[in-house]
Amino acid sequence: MLISNTGPLVARGHLGHLGQLEILRNLFSVITVADSVRREVSGSAHKPAADLFADHPWIQVKSDPPMPGIWLATVLDAGEAATITLAAREHPTFVLIDERKGRRIASQISTAFHSLGLLTSSYLPECAA
Repeated sequence: MLISNTGPLVARGHLGHLGQLEILRNLFSVITVADSVRREVSGSAHKPAADLFADHPWIQVKSDPPMPGIWLATVLDAGEAATITLAAREHPTFVLIDERKGRRIASQISTAFHSLGLLTSSYLPECAA
């Protein structure tokens, strides 16, 4: 299971922005995002981002879980905080989060990667099974 934050899906220079989300689909049958991430993506000025969920029905949206503590929301943006909280609830194999601070926190819950790090990782044969 992969839970992703907003950046890897739509940020300039990342998979979604480059039209390469199918790479993730080939590795994971479903990508899960928190509702906060869906809202951030849907509010993006980048046109393909606005159509992301309609064009990629294998990206599953789950409701934002309650925050375990106020500190998380004070150090990260809403999408990152919801991604990490969702990962704590769902126990995914991987968390895809590009912001360094968020990745550091997420790595305490699951194996957390930057987009490029996931694609070049030796863990990939394990997740494809």
